[in-house]
Amino acid sequence: MPTATYEPITTVTATSGSSILVMSSIPQTYTDLVLVVNGDADVDDEFRLRFNSDSGSNYRVLFLYGSSSGTSSNEYVATNYAQLGGIYTPGTGTGSNMINIFNYANTNVNKTVVSTANSGNYIQFRNNTWRSTAAITQIDCFLAGSGVFTNPTTLTLYGIKAAV
Repeated sequence: MPTATYEPITTVTATSGSSILVMSSIPQTYTDLVLVVNGDADVDDEFRLRFNSDSGSNYRVLFLYGSSSGTSSNEYVATNYAQLGGIYTPGTGTGSNMINIFNYANTNVNKTVVSTANSGNYIQFRNNTWRSTAAITQIDCFLAGSGVFTNPTTLTLYGIKAAV
């Protein structure tokens, strides 16, 4: 059975107090992208993405998260960012988020973004749609509100090559 290959495209490391991280000039030679986030933030809120600097209400999110006190779900049909699970972890912990971006270079379909996250006391699953057929060439990564990344926080973007 053929297997797909993950190839590192870029790694960005946040310095203490960074509020936004940008990954640009993303090559269009892969089928899908995977963004792996490991780190921490100063706020207990979500991690967010914008594609190609699009800040219009073109994103839709459906989410489910759970903790020892129960589960919750919700849907937002018109936000100006892709909403992903947080990375905040009290103390010296590290939160993680694995984000799959499907068909990022395909100019015939809207983009689907699926993430799973582990932060603080929560396990989170979020499914986003970016209602655009534009190929993704830039990803802006930021936190809710006035949140900032804390050291060390790394974001690694991988391209997935087609199975051969």
